[in-house]
Amino acid sequence: MTLLVTGSAGLPGEALMRTLRTGRPVTGIDLFPGCSTVFETRRWRLVPSIARDYVNARARSELGWHPSCDCATVLDCLRSGRDFRSALAQEVGSKGYRDHSFGEEPHPVA
Repeated sequence: MTLLVTGSAGLPGEALMRTLRTGRPVTGIDLFPGCSTVFETRRWRLVPSIARDYVNARARSELGWHPSCDCATVLDCLRSGRDFRSALAQEVGSKGYRDHSFGEEPHPVA
């Protein structure tokens, strides 16, 4: 399994794109030191590599857009026990796309 990272995570987007082009696997640990601890406390596993990064520099420069939540924000919220979801996401909740559950997970976990 690979992770698709949106925006520029820890490495600036262009630097991450160059690294990905070398074929060297990039992981969450490369981008966010300490994230393995956050995952381990939840018994989550980090993905083995990141396939691509969607750079949002053009949306930032041309549209003045700025993300209200990024990977670092989510990790900080998880560390401190805060909910990282928007008020709307909290109100709507998880609707689910399947007619059965997978334990405590929202989807099958390999």
